[in-house]
Amino acid sequence: MKIGICDDNLIYLNGIMLLTNNYIKKNYASEQIDLTQFSSSKELMTWVNHFGNTLDILILDIVLENNKNGIEIAKRIADLNPNIKIIFITAHIEQAADISEAPFIYFVYKNKDFEKKLYSAIDKAICSSKTENIKCIIINDEKIFLDKVECFIADKKYTIAIYNDKNEDILKAGISSITRLLPPNFVLIHRSCIINMDYINRIIKDEKAVELISGNKVQIARAKYNTLLNSYHDYLKTRFKNYDN
Repeated sequence: MKIGICDDNLIYLNGIMLLTNNYIKKNYASEQIDLTQFSSSKELMTWVNHFGNTLDILILDIVLENNKNGIEIAKRIADLNPNIKIIFITAHIEQAADISEAPFIYFVYKNKDFEKKLYSAIDKAICSSKTENIKCIIINDEKIFLDKVECFIADKKYTIAIYNDKNEDILKAGISSITRLLPPNFVLIHRSCIINMDYINRIIKDEKAVELISGNKVQIARAKYNTLLNSYHDYLKTRFKNYDN
């Protein structure tokens, strides 16, 4: 999980970075959570345009450098990454009336209760990111609705999305960059193939292959076989609470 923090006031930025880092180390030590900081909207958007929609949570000041509007920045980022969780922060309470124009999960006012409210916001955003079913990803302005994707297959520098109706899309992105955007029900079973476990019909041990509901068979790399079994076991336990191995 990746959390971004953007504030043009370096004192606030460094303070929020320190608070967030300490809180995560104390309360989420077993999880892989990376923090990235931005001191301006320009720096933030440059990063987003380069790395794509890889931020899971963004802590964003409403008023940025040269009176740049953080709400407008949030709307632009949410268009690129519909699954992002945005936490607005501000010392200008009068600006809060406009936050409904952008998708957000929490609003934190920079006052004496800031630290406590920030921690509550982080908890809510992390919980939401972990439990929410990611419905789509965006690759080069194209929305890919994941509930309809059976698998992704690498094709040199591109990736082919194969849907449950057997239609296909050629995506201008490598499979490794797509992997980072996907929810846990997608698993890499070969360096050139990601499958959606929603569409597994059976795992064929003797053939080291997966048969999907469509009838398509996909080979499993030897090194990925046990990983797939463990992932599928966890997937079934999550999806079917009464599942017993």
